[in-house]
Amino acid sequence: MRLLKFGVLGLLALLLLFPVLTQADTEGTADVTVTLQDVIDVTVVDNLTDATITQTWLDANYGDATAMHYDLGTFTVQIIALTNFNVATCYEWSSNKANPPAFTDDPLELTDEAHTVIGDITLCPTTMDISTYFSGQNNTPGEDYTFDLHIYLDDLGDRAAGEVLTFTVHVYVSDPTDP
Repeated sequence: MRLLKFGVLGLLALLLLFPVLTQADTEGTADVTVTLQDVIDVTVVDNLTDATITQTWLDANYGDATAMHYDLGTFTVQIIALTNFNVATCYEWSSNKANPPAFTDDPLELTDEAHTVIGDITLCPTTMDISTYFSGQNNTPGEDYTFDLHIYLDDLGDRAAGEVLTFTVHVYVSDPTDP
């Protein structure tokens, strides 16, 4: 009888404490999936100016000089990256003349704000195998990189009077870990 009495009392105590025990369980979960499709954002601000080169301008600025360059202005690349990154550039060009001759060398050159030469911009290849100019690290909220663009007139080769050359500079920013 004593066993029954303790058993009934134990059962009563368990029933009285059961609501408290079930309320004490406060565990829960919330799941979310974040997919980073784009981890790099690039904005290019173009402050380039069109150029008209005349014989009078050449004589006044260069005379008998062999290396003639013309400053085309600046452009700024703003990069916001959640990853490390590589920056590369290349150019495409067109002429208003039919069958224009090729350049003797790549005529476009980049310098940084301190006028340090970064390098020649090469003609865009048919594959995306272009040289990296510099690399950077993840940088939220972002960084601006300003470049001066120069054209070396002596690298244009034999051009026709009245010829208009149009250049498009492409800036590629890529994740070095992306295959």
